[in-house]
Amino acid sequence: PMLRAAAQRLPVSSAPRRFLSLAMGDEPYALAKAITDGGLRRGFAVWDKEAGEVKVSHSNLNPLKKFLEEDTIDYNKHEAMFFEVGKNTGVLHGAYLANTTRGQGCGGIRLRSYRNVEEYVRDGVRLATGMGRKSALAGLWAGGGKGVIAEPPRVNIQDFDGTPWEDQFKQLNDRDLEGYLDTKDVITNRFYRNILFREYGDFLTSLRGCYVAAEDAGVTVTDVDVVFERSRYTTCISAEKGVRAQP
Repeated sequence: PMLRAAAQRLPVSSAPRRFLSLAMGDEPYALAKAITDGGLRRGFAVWDKEAGEVKVSHSNLNPLKKFLEEDTIDYNKHEAMFFEVGKNTGVLHGAYLANTTRGQGCGGIRLRSYRNVEEYVRDGVRLATGMGRKSALAGLWAGGGKGVIAEPPRVNIQDFDGTPWEDQFKQLNDRDLEGYLDTKDVITNRFYRNILFREYGDFLTSLRGCYVAAEDAGVTVTDVDVVFERSRYTTCISAEKGVRAQP
């Protein structure tokens, strides 16, 4: 029921297809473009047990559907993968669910760069599978889940309407910003990370509890505390925010 509710929150696009073609070898943000060109900021790929096939939120994601259905290495009828393109950051947020038979999908949020869409998807699928196995071996009533955020190649500072975005980073260098900043200039900045992880918290809440997040590679306890500001489906927060648990 939680998974069905989460999918229902991510509507299927009725917009005409404008994106020419998504290839799994494209850079990761081609997936974000395929989603937004479909008329939405959100998308999904879910396993339909009755139909015996992967269902996607809109036709722009049909190449992802084909890839998953043909893959014999990592994909094993994973229940769902949900995506959202950040409203302010434009960052590609993802949540992967392997199996929730034993309970909510549990796993950390990973933030890293990826060479292409396939690497981004495979990482999420593999990690969700691994978390499900870990929980089962530990005797926990939890399923396999993973959050995966694709590090953007560069940041458009003009995307932050009403935010003194440019002023926050003038201190980082003396060069003309020209509207963009390299990721390395901002990815460690607390101001930027607060915006990024609040977005992820809102995304997490919209999934209605089918995935419970924690910290993983590239993510700190402070980042998880920011997610917790926007979503109760969070664990491994700091002692100041609640009970500190190790991921």
